Amino acid sequence: MLLWLGGAATGFCQTDSTIIYLNTDFDQVSKEEAAYYRVVRITDPGTGRGYRKDFFITGEKFEEVNFSKTDSVRDGLSQTWFKNGQLKEKKQYVKGKLEGKSAVWFEDGKKKWEMTYRNGELHDTLKTYHANQQLKRLDVYANGKLLRGQCFNEAGTLVPHYPFEVMPEFPGGQRAMFQFLANNMEIPKDMRKGRQNGHVVLSFMVGADGEPGNIKVVKTTHASLAANAIQVIQAMPRWRPGIQDGEKVPVRYTVPYNIKVN
Repeated sequence: MLLWLGGAATGFCQTDSTIIYLNTDFDQVSKEEAAYYRVVRITDPGTGRGYRKDFFITGEKFEEVNFSKTDSVRDGLSQTWFKNGQLKEKKQYVKGKLEGKSAVWFEDGKKKWEMTYRNGELHDTLKTYHANQQLKRLDVYANGKLLRGQCFNEAGTLVPHYPFEVMPEFPGGQRAMFQFLANNMEIPKDMRKGRQNGHVVLSFMVGADGEPGNIKVVKTTHASLAANAIQVIQAMPRWRPGIQDGEKVPVRYTVPYNIKVN
């Protein structure tokens, strides 16, 4: 998942907007390097509400998000499109949490997922479909808890039920991941010399093949600590990838790490 909004639009009047150029990782770049461009506008200066629209660099719509700047969260309708103009995803947010009906489509316009959220949790019926429009999944939730579910193959035959979403996992689990960090992180010389404690938060993508990559520094107290942490993430073994409706998918993962210098 990509971070969707920076702070560049703070203080704009109602008619002001800003254009930002982005690469395929949605990092800000020059226009010549861009794969997308972003337009951010504040529509209500009093509350800070506004919208963000992302476009392919060739001009086609990619994503539109309504937000509450005061709360720095999505608030209202969010939609994404395929490059051919077909709507890909439609969701409603209330102060950063999914609410009400959501839907996802295949690139040819056929339905893929239909679900309902309450206060950010799956609620009521979740239906997914194969590309041939055969029902793939029929799950029933109550406030995020699965009550019952069925899964089907492309011929409509009942198959063993499997979870709708599975998060990526480091070999051995989260405890093993933090042990790996503890075993491989080094205290940078500047921190050791100054007897300074440090903190770093890294965001990285666990690919559909389980490989960690596309590492970004969210925040850090020391550049040297961040550089060391990046090397450690790069040295990680392959993860068990994330899964959505039976398909392996890339998932962005965030890891905080503290170092205390004795």
